Amino acid sequence: MANISSVFSETLQEITKTKLEELAKRRASFEKSKSDAIACATASAGDTIRAVDALSTGVKRCFGIALDDSGSVILQRTKHHQLEIELKNIDRFLTQARYDPSVSTEMLRGWGELLERHLETQSRKYEFADLYGKLVTEWLEADRASSKDSSSDEGFEDLGNAAKMEGRIEWEKNVFTPAEVNEDAISDYLAKLFGIHSPQNSPKGKVYQALEELRKVVERESSQIASDNAFNVQTLRWTISSLVSSNLLPDEKREVLKDFSSNEIILNEIADVLNMRLAALDSWSWGDEVLVEQHRQISGIYNINMQEDLLQAIFLQYIGVKWSLLFKNAFDGFYKYGNGAAWLRMGTKIPLGHKQRLEECLGPLKHRNSVQSKRQALFRHNYFVSQLLTSVPELLGQKTDEGEEEAEYSSMQANQPRKRAINALAQRPAVASQAASVCSAFGGTSRGGGLFGSVSTAPPTGGLFGAPPTVHTNSLFGDPAEPHEENLFERKYKLSHVPIHLKQSLLHIFSTDIAIETATKGEISAFHSVLKDWNPLLPHETILAVLKFLGVSSKWLDFFSSFLRAPLRFVGDDPSSTEPRVRRRGTPASHQLSDVFGESVLFCLDFSVNQATDGEPLWRIKDDIWFWSSNSVTTVKAWKAVSDFAKVTGTSVKDEKSGSARISNVSFREGGKSRPVDPSLPQGDLRWGFLRLNPSSGHFEIDQAMVDKHIVELRKQLDEKCGSVLGFIQAWNSFAASFFSSNFGKPANCFGRAHVDEMLSTHRRIQQDVFATAFGQGESSRNATSVVDFLKKLIDMRFGVKDIPDGYLFFPAELGGLSLQSPFVTLQQIRQSTLESPEELLERLFRSERASYEYAKKLYTESPNHRPQPDSIFAPNARKPFISFDEFVHYREAFEHRVHDGIVGTYTVSDVFDKLRREPKPRPIDAEHNENGAIGTALSRLNSGGTHGGAVTSRSIAHPWNSMTPYWQWVTMMYGPEIVERFGGLSLVDAGLLPMGMVSIFRQKRVTWKE
Repeated sequence: MANISSVFSETLQEITKTKLEELAKRRASFEKSKSDAIACATASAGDTIRAVDALSTGVKRCFGIALDDSGSVILQRTKHHQLEIELKNIDRFLTQARYDPSVSTEMLRGWGELLERHLETQSRKYEFADLYGKLVTEWLEADRASSKDSSSDEGFEDLGNAAKMEGRIEWEKNVFTPAEVNEDAISDYLAKLFGIHSPQNSPKGKVYQALEELRKVVERESSQIASDNAFNVQTLRWTISSLVSSNLLPDEKREVLKDFSSNEIILNEIADVLNMRLAALDSWSWGDEVLVEQHRQISGIYNINMQEDLLQAIFLQYIGVKWSLLFKNAFDGFYKYGNGAAWLRMGTKIPLGHKQRLEECLGPLKHRNSVQSKRQALFRHNYFVSQLLTSVPELLGQKTDEGEEEAEYSSMQANQPRKRAINALAQRPAVASQAASVCSAFGGTSRGGGLFGSVSTAPPTGGLFGAPPTVHTNSLFGDPAEPHEENLFERKYKLSHVPIHLKQSLLHIFSTDIAIETATKGEISAFHSVLKDWNPLLPHETILAVLKFLGVSSKWLDFFSSFLRAPLRFVGDDPSSTEPRVRRRGTPASHQLSDVFGESVLFCLDFSVNQATDGEPLWRIKDDIWFWSSNSVTTVKAWKAVSDFAKVTGTSVKDEKSGSARISNVSFREGGKSRPVDPSLPQGDLRWGFLRLNPSSGHFEIDQAMVDKHIVELRKQLDEKCGSVLGFIQAWNSFAASFFSSNFGKPANCFGRAHVDEMLSTHRRIQQDVFATAFGQGESSRNATSVVDFLKKLIDMRFGVKDIPDGYLFFPAELGGLSLQSPFVTLQQIRQSTLESPEELLERLFRSERASYEYAKKLYTESPNHRPQPDSIFAPNARKPFISFDEFVHYREAFEHRVHDGIVGTYTVSDVFDKLRREPKPRPIDAEHNENGAIGTALSRLNSGGTHGGAVTSRSIAHPWNSMTPYWQWVTMMYGPEIVERFGGLSLVDAGLLPMGMVSIFRQKRVTWKE
């Protein structure tokens, strides 16, 4: 039986064929009428009035203009409204010209040229509509041929691809062999971590109390998941929508689910079946076998996916979402328990005496908008068990665009020597002097705690602040998360939860902290690692032991065990000679339940780092972990917590994707030498995507050698797609535009303008290198200088269409364009909006801090009303001298203290943190101020229901100017004038001539990459 995708392809091809046949008839009829009109006008060349009148009559016939009994044009009877008006006016002008000798011959010729342009424009529209139809036909035939080749080679393709076969062998060796895990050791580890045997009033006793509350939530809410009639039409619709937006199912099954979702009768039948299945949860199983197959990703990695039936997929998706919501709620409760009594809050521990002195001199100290509170909000709302769901709409918004996946570095690194990233910042002279000044004021560089000494101990008796008792900033002044955080922080600090977007944002936070910490505290140390093959290798024993510890009932543990132990067989293996093998390790890819298991286990890792580092966060997205601190000792403690966790749970880190660095300010060296990275930390560079941290500058840079490797892969993939122009463009958009751009990192002020320039130059090099030599059809790419040049030559060679306007390639498909994406447009729009260098903000910060200090000191010294409040528990008995400048800036990250005298506006480290993290907004292209200009008029006609083909998307040119994205505004103004001149408007084809709507659906299919 043909699959849904092939049926859809055949249907689209038949519709396209039918429309092309109709198009050919219309075009032939138009060209004949056009030829007759021109012939009649030419025959009357001696009489200009008669020639124009003959041409007008011919144009009316060509465009089917409605006439009344007297032969006058009837307005608004066709879609050619402007032409109707022009024809009606020309008829009246000709009547005048027959009597009025002052109507010049030049004016008459101008009317004739106007009518001829209408004819030529329509001919051009027919030509490009015909071209588009042929391109669609070519694309569908190439897709069908590719499917046949894949099917015929199914039994042999693994033998022809060593990497694919090796990947399968390694996967089978791991998945079907149980892990060696000491379950007693896991129990002991968890008991110690969560304070099972600790006294009730001890810190660990509070942790155990929080754990008991978590267990109660799990017990209470899990009992509701399998309730009677849990499945209904509403439940199924959101479950199906979440499945459609996931990577679990192939294209054809997603199309079937979309059909299900719109049919309430089918949904009711499905609900009945799934409710019966849920009622018999104790006996649930996968059946005799589940087929699995390998799929190549754009990064070159092979994923292994299960081919489960649709009802099973819906059933498991519902359960997975429910458990994800449950554990997210339970873990949030643990995090909030006792306002930091269990999950320690990040930030500096402040001696009470210090607090007393600061408030005496500066008044009440505000923690809410401090850097520490912002880091806390970013962590909690975005990186705390980030793969679990807070709501169903959040799940539906996590769709990843084609090409948005992380580039793999490990394959490049195998034969390269690994090294540690150790260096000092040789730049930032103004910043260096500031750090040096503060260090010397405290009698040295204070290794234990960076610039100001250890953050967890008080200065010696008699030091700057006096009293040694300490308090945590959050517990003293109130955690910004409780109870007002949702109102004040969530909207501002909640990021997109698409994994690759979270990782890009994490790099912004890290880079921002590098700039701030090295400038104000002298250095920062960090490590990055990835847990090795997390999905395939995660031991079942570890999963079940953790879930049991967290309070999951035996009923659900049995179900989860059945889910994990799936009987698997590879597609293509002979079922008569190959028995299904039971999975003994790892979790199925792309399943919500797999995310639940993974996040539950990794919650324990997160908490262990939290406890080991006295509240510092492990920044984690799934199995990708980052940690950094201005205190190198803290970084070592965090890595030890990771290593201990991996040892106990039967997991490990991926050495080739691990690395560490210690980045120091030039003033923070000892004897002019950089301080070494602790030998216990992982070796290697800090990397993500195509980015590598340069420890000399403290900035991420694009690894050009890694780009070279992927350029070779891009040429290989494009060569495979040369059989179809549209297939080539789709592959180019995914690989050259989206994949490369995503892995270059998202521009932000912390990266500086140099990063944008590096992205632009690298994209230019990609095009130059890809088309430096001929490939594909040979002659079409010979001497091509860019993707635009190549496509024009390819179309000319295959279809004989010359003089193709650039806009035809870049305009959206619904207007008859080919939707080629340009990565240069957005980068050009944000370049000027990007901060040139982060250092300029830090220099401004230091100037502002000094000015604020002098003003606060003046206010304290000269104002008789500036006195400590008598009811303050910290009020001193006698007024003391104003604090030193070093004391003033010591806790700059813990509080936001603004001083403003009406002349000098303060600029705090909190401002620097926000601005460095900020992603630059595209500067919109200037539009025509005159709405009656060519582009304004064309947009007006387009948006008033004029000639555009097919559905209109929210991102296309077919919307009012202010509603368009900056990208489409740029494309409109750059390419629109030529399109308007040659096609009479912004639409290249007339509505209805081609199946634009179906083509747009077919283009949503994922690109199949060459093995």
